[in-house]
Amino acid sequence: AGAYTDVTEASRMQAALAESEHHHRSILDHAPLGIHELDGAGCFLTINAAGLRRCHARTLDEIRGRSFLDFVHPDERKGIGDLLGQAARGVPARFEFRSTGTPGGTDPVCESCFIPLPDAEGRAGRIIGITHDITHRVRADEQRRESEFRFRIIADHISEVFWLDRADGSTVFANQAFEKIWGSSVEELCADHSLWIRSVHPDDRTHVLERYGRIEEAGQDEYEYRIRRADGAVRWIHERAVAVRDHHGEINFIAGTSIDITARKQAEAERESARRHIAHLLETADAVLASTDEQQAIEHIAEGVHGAGWNGVVVTLYDQWRVTRSSTRGLDAAAVAHFTAHRPTMRRRAQMFGPDFEPFRIGRSWLVPGARDRINDDSILAFEAGALPATGAWRDDDLAYIPLRRPGGGVLGSICISQPVDGRRPDVETLRPLEFFADLAGRVIDAIDAERRQTRLMRELNHRVRNNLGIVLALSQLTRESASSLAEFAANFEGRILTLARTHEALARNDWKGADLHELLVLMLGPHAAQVDLDGRHLNIDADVISPLCMVIHELTTNAVKHGALSTSAGRVAVRWGESAVCRVELEWIESGGPEVHPPTRNGHGTGLIKGFIEHDLSGVYESRFDPEGFRIRLEVPHRRPVIMT
Repeated sequence: AGAYTDVTEASRMQAALAESEHHHRSILDHAPLGIHELDGAGCFLTINAAGLRRCHARTLDEIRGRSFLDFVHPDERKGIGDLLGQAARGVPARFEFRSTGTPGGTDPVCESCFIPLPDAEGRAGRIIGITHDITHRVRADEQRRESEFRFRIIADHISEVFWLDRADGSTVFANQAFEKIWGSSVEELCADHSLWIRSVHPDDRTHVLERYGRIEEAGQDEYEYRIRRADGAVRWIHERAVAVRDHHGEINFIAGTSIDITARKQAEAERESARRHIAHLLETADAVLASTDEQQAIEHIAEGVHGAGWNGVVVTLYDQWRVTRSSTRGLDAAAVAHFTAHRPTMRRRAQMFGPDFEPFRIGRSWLVPGARDRINDDSILAFEAGALPATGAWRDDDLAYIPLRRPGGGVLGSICISQPVDGRRPDVETLRPLEFFADLAGRVIDAIDAERRQTRLMRELNHRVRNNLGIVLALSQLTRESASSLAEFAANFEGRILTLARTHEALARNDWKGADLHELLVLMLGPHAAQVDLDGRHLNIDADVISPLCMVIHELTTNAVKHGALSTSAGRVAVRWGESAVCRVELEWIESGGPEVHPPTRNGHGTGLIKGFIEHDLSGVYESRFDPEGFRIRLEVPHRRPVIMT
């Protein structure tokens, strides 16, 4: 009889073991990470499905016995081989490496972990490896670093400060503009946020902290304040800030920009100062006009000019260059004794206002270059005062002599002024309003000596000068609004003021009875006479009409020079005029031969100025056409009391 062995249990156990192995293999094959077993030499023994895909293989047989290093980029194999040896000796290793990619493709970046697998006796030999693809993470990190680099480049090349604070107020980031404006380093700010609030001007600190605190509730805010730089300089800052919230609505950061607006604030202060000074001169004009004698007049002049922002003022009246009267404000009498003496020490004062003036020296003071060009216009003489005697109150300041002229010609005195209170050097635009004021003062003083003309001249001058100064204020405002730079403002404003001055002179020559329209046009268009055709008879225009009309002609001429017919040598301007009705003048301005004309998309400031003078000031009619061959305009204004001149 044969012997039988029951293998049922063994078969069952083998089946269970096979099922367990299949189960674990299924788990491994569904894992997203590459899991593999290596021998001590780093060759594959087993590998899951994810590992096969990483190795671009389909079955274990394709890679069994191959080295892990076969799938590592050649440039990195030596370093990875050292780590394999380390793991084979029982030391775990974790590392990143470039894997070999598909032909023509990119090399993936992987992260692996080598874990020593000891045998039954505890000796190291085999290695369990876990590998996963981190290419997307690495690329994202590279893109983030590149984005941060680009942001830093942009941020550090803008003039505004860009900053980022945490919710607790500490600074995370600020660009290089912070160092330029604040005079402290970004590192100092990030290390100590109190540096910012300490830099805020003490008078503004409470206000700034209050506005900064509102951002959490309001979400954003903007405000202005002053800072004191590390070097002590004070700057004005305009700041905008916004709260940056997470998806829960909690504030993570506060981001903002800070702009240095010091130049704007200074310009605003200068404009406001100029406005106050002109307004003060307007008020003083009334007092001067009400003067009953010469001394009272020059006292008002000195007080008014001093109050208009000048450190020192000396007003003197002459008779054959002998000082007959004087008035001083803001200066020690001893410092100006040589100005106010009965007979000046420098008889060459006469040369200062003469037509054949040559540069000369007073003591060690010289005429400022450029002033000579203004002598022929009977304007202002500016000097550098470097060696005046006595107290030296004017030492190293600028001086300006403004002549007080008689309406019929000749100089009856002068206004001598020193540096402005704000410390800036006097310039043409600063002094220009004083020319109008000095013109008024000279006429008033001359009128006191001429009782026969006093009533008429006082009334006319009061009306005319107040109008002129009012026009100066209006022109200053309009020119400022239309100018894109200080240089453009200066050029446009001077052109308009010179037009007003020429008009003023034309009226003065005719005792304020008006002026001839033909003569006015010759005066206004003289520099372009070769390109201008005038067609109209002699017609007297009332004084009230002349100033607005001349300003209109100036604006038309300026536009023609810049954009129209007078911008080319072939261009022509025809001006025709005549009486359209009783006491009304019709004038046509016709351009031709210049650049092709295109209707503007909007009215500019010059057009608005012209329409304002014609329609508002003169209650006239304004019509314009933008024909391709040239700009045309027709005006109809009153001229009152027409007188035909032969």
